Amino acid sequence: MAITLKLEIQNTVTRAQKYFLDALRSSDKSSHTISHYNTTFKRFNSWLYSQGTTDIEEITKHQGRAFMSSLKEEGLSPRTRYGIIVDLKTWLTWLVKDGELAKSPFDNVELPDLPRPVPETYEKDEFAKLMKQCAGSEFTCVRNRAILYLLLDTGIRREELVNLKVDDVNLTLDQVHIRHGKGDKARFLVLSAKASMTLAKYLNAREKTLTKMNKKAHLESGDFLWIGERGPVTYHGLGTILRKLGAKSGVQVRAHKFRKTYATIALNSGQASLEDVRRQLGHSDYQVLKKHYLDTAKANIETARRMSPLSNGWS
Repeated sequence: MAITLKLEIQNTVTRAQKYFLDALRSSDKSSHTISHYNTTFKRFNSWLYSQGTTDIEEITKHQGRAFMSSLKEEGLSPRTRYGIIVDLKTWLTWLVKDGELAKSPFDNVELPDLPRPVPETYEKDEFAKLMKQCAGSEFTCVRNRAILYLLLDTGIRREELVNLKVDDVNLTLDQVHIRHGKGDKARFLVLSAKASMTLAKYLNAREKTLTKMNKKAHLESGDFLWIGERGPVTYHGLGTILRKLGAKSGVQVRAHKFRKTYATIALNSGQASLEDVRRQLGHSDYQVLKKHYLDTAKANIETARRMSPLSNGWS
């Protein structure tokens, strides 16, 4: 008991991690980002305790390399190991900038080599199979068609999609306003004509469905764009919708795969530059796009409509 208490008092590692997580929360980072860092910290702390280290000043680059070796021995993939070390490097660098550390002990810890990734994308026939599962006139079919079209048409992030409000959709300008994207950055997404028409049909069906809801569900739905019988579609609710569509169609469905499909087709359409796709996807720089996708010809905002998969033979 006395030893445990002593460790807790001396544990400046967990205290430094708390400072970092508090800073993330104060800058409105998403709960998913914070949860991700928490998972990394728990794994690192468990290893540190096994080494008898609880003081942030005792962490060395040699420990960093030993920890990375332990991850490899666990059988973790290079990409998983890479992500964990990047998380820890980010945390330690933040501590230096915040004046908590003089120098990051992980500065010279090498990251594992990663093979150039091949983006995992949908094939046209796979998307057709998904669309076949929501071909009816029922409200859920109309809604699911609009969701699939918006995911493929814009490369919108899953969290951005479920947080959309009705007022964020401007069908006159064929645009969707993302008010709080990653890093709390706002941007406008350009819609293709096909996606815009599908959204218009959904909005009409949404109004009719609202009138049939009980009072509680109606109030909870508020002005959220995507709704179900019991209220707004949540982050996890969207996952359930996609999994059910995937199970019925025989296609493995993940929201982020639509984003990769959009970027790949847009850049290989010959009508979009990295800047066009960067703006649409909401990346802060070109690094992710350069790492995963090919650069192509010059384009402007008008080509945003033409570079959508829905404007290139997808339906």
